[in-house]
Amino acid sequence: MEGQNSQILFAYLKNILNDSDKNEMDIEALARLSKNISEEEPMLHEVAQEMVSFLQQLKKREDDLRQKAEEVGKYMEVIQSYNDLLTELTRMRDEWIMVVKADDKSILYCNKRSGKFHTEEGSCDFCQHRLEFQHHLLDWEPSECERVWEAEDGCGQCFLILSFSIPWKDGLVYAHVVANVTEEKQRTRQLTDKAYSDPGTGIFNRRYAEEQLEHMLKKRKPHTFCYLDLDGLKYVNDKFGHMEGDAYISNFVSVVKTRIRNTDIFARIGGDEFVIIFMDCPKHAAEEKLGTALEMFIRENQKEYPVSFSYGVLAVTGKEQDLTREKLLKQADEAMYLCKQENKRKYHQHKDWKDSRLENAE
Repeated sequence: MEGQNSQILFAYLKNILNDSDKNEMDIEALARLSKNISEEEPMLHEVAQEMVSFLQQLKKREDDLRQKAEEVGKYMEVIQSYNDLLTELTRMRDEWIMVVKADDKSILYCNKRSGKFHTEEGSCDFCQHRLEFQHHLLDWEPSECERVWEAEDGCGQCFLILSFSIPWKDGLVYAHVVANVTEEKQRTRQLTDKAYSDPGTGIFNRRYAEEQLEHMLKKRKPHTFCYLDLDGLKYVNDKFGHMEGDAYISNFVSVVKTRIRNTDIFARIGGDEFVIIFMDCPKHAAEEKLGTALEMFIRENQKEYPVSFSYGVLAVTGKEQDLTREKLLKQADEAMYLCKQENKRKYHQHKDWKDSRLENAE
């Protein structure tokens, strides 16, 4: 019996050493075998005991590793579910999220690269069609940690882009978040137009003119400043009604707009008061434009009352000392007043004709 137990033990140990295929042996059974070995073989008994202890440790280690593997597997499932959720969320976003390798400029990731737009390499037709400026994204090199910039496509769509670099593996990638802000731009432009537009004429209002004038005086930008006053508006309002007065103003604005550029600032700062800020236009050229406009206004008049407007023109060189908006308006008003007196003498001899500026001066 003792020899048989020894043979079983040695056979098990031999299988372990040879790493041969075998069925897993019950450690408890092996322990029972080791106890049956006669005390006449003390060395073999000791080896058997150590082997049983070693195998018990291996079994415990195996159980621990199996438990950890199960935990890691569950953790990986959670991570994968989070990754799938994040991928789906980014795919559903209106913004483009594009990641470009810094070394070869290849597209590493794009949140639109899924579904019917899927492609393994490069950019899909969807991105190529919607992002006409995509080559700027691929060629972008960071001059700072991040940059916010704008781009437009051929259809007038506006895009706001956030670009930044991030480490990835052993290299660097450039991330671009591209948002279509066309509607926001349009709303902002509409609000701006409303804030700076005169509702009666559609040209700029006093607020815009004052802000632009303050800016140019502060930056000492040379320009030509014109102060205009519509002659006899009070007379037209009193004699023919305010609707006719509004038509008088509208006709005046239409004529003046034919003689100025889109880059010139034409604004209404009062009921019958207007200003024009000419850029890159000398004083004599501005005076010629206004003189031509005045002649056209008078010549094309078909109303039963005479029409005219007065103006004063000043050249601002940008080298003036302590020139403020108030001082500039005062000087232009004085020049305009001289023109108004001359217009009254030429065009408005009717006894009922009235002009608020002349009446106030008197």
